[in-house]
Amino acid sequence: MQHVYKNCVLNLSLSRASNPNESCFGGCSPDVIPPFEVKSSLHVDDESSMITWGSTEASAVAISNYVALPGLYYSEALYNQPLAHRAWALQERLLAPRVLSCGLGELFWECDQLPDASESFPEGLGGNASGNLLFSRDSTIPNTTDIDVLSRFWLHTLSDYVRCDLTYPETDKLVALAAVSNQMEIMMDDVCLAGHFWKTLIPSLNWFISDETRSPTRRRQGSTKGIKSQRQVIMPTWSWASMDGPLPWHLPPVKPVSLAEPEAYELPHHNRIDLATQENPIRLIIRAYCGALDDVLLLEIEESLHLEIAMDDSNKIVSGKSPYSIAALVYIPKMSDGWQGLILEAVEKDEEVIYKRVGHYALYNPYSSEDQKWKYDSRAWVEKMKMLHGQERKTITLI
Repeated sequence: MQHVYKNCVLNLSLSRASNPNESCFGGCSPDVIPPFEVKSSLHVDDESSMITWGSTEASAVAISNYVALPGLYYSEALYNQPLAHRAWALQERLLAPRVLSCGLGELFWECDQLPDASESFPEGLGGNASGNLLFSRDSTIPNTTDIDVLSRFWLHTLSDYVRCDLTYPETDKLVALAAVSNQMEIMMDDVCLAGHFWKTLIPSLNWFISDETRSPTRRRQGSTKGIKSQRQVIMPTWSWASMDGPLPWHLPPVKPVSLAEPEAYELPHHNRIDLATQENPIRLIIRAYCGALDDVLLLEIEESLHLEIAMDDSNKIVSGKSPYSIAALVYIPKMSDGWQGLILEAVEKDEEVIYKRVGHYALYNPYSSEDQKWKYDSRAWVEKMKMLHGQERKTITLI
């Protein structure tokens, strides 16, 4: 699939059709306003880009034709159509060098050189409109080897992908995006493990579930919809692919600083996969500052810290004495020096203690009291956090 779409001349996208028997043509629906032309005396200053109306200057009062474009037009007319809700179709759009889409009311086309073009705007939107106003999406994989650029593209792609539908998510969650991840492996000279790239592993593990998307059944348990058990794919708990539904991928304004270090990963042997017990086939070995969640809960009360906890499964409640551990992954400078990481549950297997992810935590410097000077000193705050997390990094295995 990767080579078919990557080497095609043109990918024809029937965006409006939800099935083979449905037409992809037709006008706009009543709830979507198409672009329309207006006559106005508005004036755009070439130097400052300031927009004015009704100016008394002779150069500004001339009536001209302008195109009015609703801010959500591209989102509704192209990206909110039936094909855009299908997970398999996302990588088909990203891999193809050129895409011609039958959208709502008109044709759209995009390529590396000309994104966001349409019958209304045959030369594209230009300026900053496509990036800020119209909620456009990445049209292709960036042609670069810059890991920061590619990793941000990957997170943007995942944000779209996890909102799409899969008929068989138990088997296809990673497969339906494999062509894109395979291409990025080449560009990044990296390896992708259950939806995470090794070179950017630690920050990418820092995903979490928001209140509006959490439900008791979101954690995938390897169930299949009538598929034979040998086709099951058991996802690691540390991977976003182990969850169903949208995830709030928040990209901070500054680059997170890694607090943990990846050491190794263990790929499965067929005789190690235990479907009956849902044993994870992929293991991650990292070094991280670790501590007890109980200590954090106690310090939150004593020091008035700001603690946010998001459990992956809403059936798991943190109250009273907690059996869980924490492992710090990143801190985000200039954002209350927050330390963020995983909430873990210890599991004994063959006399070895390994850990399953059960949630996410964020601990912030509150800057609330002048008599607690360590809250105003970033270095003192870091030392406080290290003490809370056991002072030294320790090696743990995640499954």
